[in-house]
Amino acid sequence: MDYESADSRSKGCWDPAASLTAFYDKWTSPLATPDFVVDDVWCGLDTPFGTVVPAEQIKLFTASPEAKLVMIEGGAHYLNATNPKEVNEALLEMVTKYQ
Repeated sequence: MDYESADSRSKGCWDPAASLTAFYDKWTSPLATPDFVVDDVWCGLDTPFGTVVPAEQIKLFTASPEAKLVMIEGGAHYLNATNPKEVNEALLEMVTKYQ
């Protein structure tokens, strides 16, 4: 899975082991699970990255003609699932700008 350093966790990034162990334990099975469904608890996980680290890291795209960070209020780890309208709008804006 992901790795976040002590520094990034202190800035609001998630600790995947602490956040996901209960799901791993619940969902791990030596048998096939064809009826498995991702539940609402999984979809409602907190924002994994906070705001500090993305703001720092977007500045590292120095060779890019544009580096734009947009934080989506209430967005979760699977942003395209929790906020599809906002994701689609941002993607369309980027694609049409550089076509």
